[in-house]
Amino acid sequence: MLTIEKIKNDYSYIEAWSGNSETYHDSPIFEGYGNFCDLYLRAQNQHVKQEQVDKYNEFRESFKNYLPEIESYILSSLRNSEFHLKDIIKQKKLTLDIIEVPFDSFRYELVLICGKT
Repeated sequence: MLTIEKIKNDYSYIEAWSGNSETYHDSPIFEGYGNFCDLYLRAQNQHVKQEQVDKYNEFRESFKNYLPEIESYILSSLRNSEFHLKDIIKQKKLTLDIIEVPFDSFRYELVLICGKT
C-alpha cells in the first residue's frame, strides 16, 4: 500500500523546466498488464495529498474491475479503417502505460492511458 512517506522517500521528484508543474514518479508493475507503468502523482510545493494516495491505492486494488469497460470503449472507438481488426484487437492483452493522479483537479480523480498492441 502506497503512503505519502513512501512517495517522499522512494519516488523521483520531477520539477518542470517551465511553469509550476511538479510530480513524483515511479514505475510500478501491474502483473500481466505490461512490463511497467509510469505513475505520476502531481504535487504542489513538493506536497502530495492523502486523497491522491487513497485514489491510487483504490485503483491499484480494483483496477481489474475497470477492464471490461476499458476494453469495450477501445472496441467502440475504432475508426472505420480499423474495424476489420476488431477480432484481433479483442485477443490482444491490455497494457497500462501511464497513470496520473492530479492535484486538486475538478475534472479528474485519476487519468489512465492504456492500449493494446
